[in-house]
Amino acid sequence: MLQTRASQLSTLIEPMVGKHNTQTLESEKAKIIRSTLEKVEHTDKSLRSVIKHTQHFIKDLTTKKDQIMQTQKELLKLSKTVISEVISGKEFANMSASNFRHHYETTAIAISRTLFMLTQQSTIQVKCQAEADKIQTNENTILQNLDSAEYITNVVKETMRLYPPTPFAARLVQETAIVGGYELPKNSTLLYPIFSIHQNKKYWENSCEFIPERFSKQTIYPLSYCPFGLGERVCPGSHLAWVEIKIILILLLKNFTFTLSTPISESFIWTKDDILLKIRKRTF
Repeated sequence: MLQTRASQLSTLIEPMVGKHNTQTLESEKAKIIRSTLEKVEHTDKSLRSVIKHTQHFIKDLTTKKDQIMQTQKELLKLSKTVISEVISGKEFANMSASNFRHHYETTAIAISRTLFMLTQQSTIQVKCQAEADKIQTNENTILQNLDSAEYITNVVKETMRLYPPTPFAARLVQETAIVGGYELPKNSTLLYPIFSIHQNKKYWENSCEFIPERFSKQTIYPLSYCPFGLGERVCPGSHLAWVEIKIILILLLKNFTFTLSTPISESFIWTKDDILLKIRKRTF
């Protein structure tokens, strides 16, 4: 075994105080030496304990690292297997192309209709502008700050409730089924009317009124709101669309105020002619 520092120092002082008197001398020098030896020995034990615990920690860390790496390899292998079994490379490419080709239409529709609704509700527009002014929009922070646009998000949600980007959705019935007492034959096409669902008075109080606050106060029945569809077949580009909608609206509301070029008094689902807006630069 390695000789401790205390024993080494004891050997050094024996010529000064005598081998047999090291523990018995009561002189001040002996007390100081003895106290120093005890402190050194205690420090030595503490140091060995720290080293021992550090060695155990490193060993555990190495073991966990190996386990994590093994888990990552297994997950990567599993994901490749799932992708290869569920969709082919061609199917994935077609899905991606369709997503980027069509999602911008949904984004443009949602933004334009939201701006239209803001021209109808000047108080709500001012409130949205006040919220937008508080959000930092430099390229390094805007994505992290999107959650701060809570009221703007509710305004967009309410706009898409009244004017959903797609008024209905279609699904192919793969197997004959009975739903709600109705038989759905195999290979038939099932349509569900998003517009009607969004204005069903059973689920929406004052369903025809524009009330953004309902999305922060009212409990929304899960199946009563579906601007991007529902379930496993929900639009895969919905998250990207939401990010784009919020970023664009925040930047627009920070800098401009919107009004109608020609007053419109009636509500609508689709319009035959374009609706023109006046855009005025905000002054601070």
